[in-house]
Amino acid sequence: LILPNGQKTIWLSKKIPLHDNLGNVSGLLGVSVDITELKETQEELKKAKEKAEIANKLKSEFIENMQHDLRTPASGIYSALEMLSHSNNHEQNLESLPTITKSAKELLELCNEVIDFENIEYGRHAIQSKEMNIHHIASHIVNLNSTAAKDKGIQLLLQFDPKIPEIVKGDSYRLKKILTNLVGNSLKFTKLGEVKLIVQLLDKKKNKLSIQFIVSDTGIGIPEDKTGLIFEKFTRLNPSNQGLYKGTGLGLSFVKKFVDELGGNIEVTSQLNVGTQFLVTLSFVASENNLSTKQQTLEYPTITPDKDTTLTNTRVLVIEDHELACMVAKRIFERAHCTVTLAKNVAEALAILNTEKFDIVVSDLGLPDGTGLDIIRVIKKNADSLNYKTPFVALTAHNDEDKKTQCLEAGFLAMFSKPIETELATKILQSYIDVAPKKRTLY
Repeated sequence: LILPNGQKTIWLSKKIPLHDNLGNVSGLLGVSVDITELKETQEELKKAKEKAEIANKLKSEFIENMQHDLRTPASGIYSALEMLSHSNNHEQNLESLPTITKSAKELLELCNEVIDFENIEYGRHAIQSKEMNIHHIASHIVNLNSTAAKDKGIQLLLQFDPKIPEIVKGDSYRLKKILTNLVGNSLKFTKLGEVKLIVQLLDKKKNKLSIQFIVSDTGIGIPEDKTGLIFEKFTRLNPSNQGLYKGTGLGLSFVKKFVDELGGNIEVTSQLNVGTQFLVTLSFVASENNLSTKQQTLEYPTITPDKDTTLTNTRVLVIEDHELACMVAKRIFERAHCTVTLAKNVAEALAILNTEKFDIVVSDLGLPDGTGLDIIRVIKKNADSLNYKTPFVALTAHNDEDKKTQCLEAGFLAMFSKPIETELATKILQSYIDVAPKKRTLY
């Protein structure tokens, strides 16, 4: 029934005949009940059920893909290392190492993406508004992906609007994640042509800025029936066992979630075998502290065994409970001509720190009998302790904002994500040896 106000309603009616004393039908009794709300609820439940079924199917596909994606590099690494342990062919062993390293990196990236998903899903990254340089962020992301683009023979371009103020306030963590995922995604699905990141100022009212980020590519495009699903968790264009495109299917769900949290907007246009374009519009606030000169990005050279370095005989304490991680860290720092001491737990580390002076301490946060925070708190509470002024740097497999804050408050100068590698070791040595205790940086 349509009510006088135009609202459509649904009624359930039951009618029965009324009989007189002689059994003749003398009337009709009808009872009608408004079931509009019930039918609407049923329809909502039906849609929710369909959505849940799609989500469960995607989750099942995700688990199957992850089983393949995790086992493939892991089994390859295991087989290769077993082969190396039984081989005396030094030249052949050296040839295998780049492939093993590549597989290990692939495995680590998959693990990091799943861990990121958990942190994001449970809201462990609070929205923040801090000063940042959007041009530097965009340039950094393009530089990070330049090698991958070059290897594929693809042009990776950045077009930046000079009208955008140098320093703005916003959430740099979410912006980096959005652009990293979109640029990486475009590179993955592009075989020929180019990937372009365009950053342009749409509107400026006083200190309020509306900035649009466009990531376009000349890749394979998105099928029309998949366009509405690409931002759903676990969605992938193809199963991992086809070996065409790697990934967890979580990246674009991160992007959509972050854009929504920032009150922004994201649109996608795509044409099969022509390319795809993502348009993200976000709001920022122009900072009062805009600089007149461009900041410089620090570059850290690679450590080589025969490099002449001023860091010779630097005394490094590495606190790490994992045997393989200990061995790797020791060798990397020794290649930089450092003298390395190892500790595997809190008690051992404190005993060493109370008897030996070090130039820098690199500590894992998670240890069998406590944490790296326990160690630094003991050392920093006594100004007369042997290593009170020694710079401490933290390593962790669980990189989140709360951990970073705890590290800074305890006295660490910086916190880095595992694993320790040559470039990171170089950065630590060149950035934090003989620095003032007040200088603190987050990465």
